[in-house]
Amino acid sequence: MSKPTLDNLGPAARLRALAQAGELEPKRKIANKRKGMIYIPEVVTAYFAECVLPPPVYEFRFHPTRKWRLDVAWVPHRIAIEVQGGIFIAGRHVRGAALLKEWEKLNTLAVMGWRVLFCQPKDLCTMETVDLVKKAMGIWPKQGRTDR
Repeated sequence: MSKPTLDNLGPAARLRALAQAGELEPKRKIANKRKGMIYIPEVVTAYFAECVLPPPVYEFRFHPTRKWRLDVAWVPHRIAIEVQGGIFIAGRHVRGAALLKEWEKLNTLAVMGWRVLFCQPKDLCTMETVDLVKKAMGIWPKQGRTDR
């Protein structure tokens, strides 16, 4: 069996390999200022395209007056993914004051009709996350028996 090369990888796998090797210069980085890069939008978009998802919008500002943003959003479907980093190291998403602000944002999203999914950075490009998005979009078969 031959060793995989960049030539025989799909677009998302190729981008992931280049990113891991430090050879990818992304157009923009979605980053945590203290810890470095969390994910590269080009890699995520390529992965979602291979999984037959429409391209998402990154850092989407959904509110007319607040500066709130959604990490990954499918605006026509009103579905978003919030990437929660630092949850095991007392990061922003688990501290009291920041958590209260996060709840305010999430409650506002719910009132506006958005469905928000959550994942860790390492789980963004996984089939589990893709399946959740597809289910939320209604493009995934319903679970359970249909013969009743």
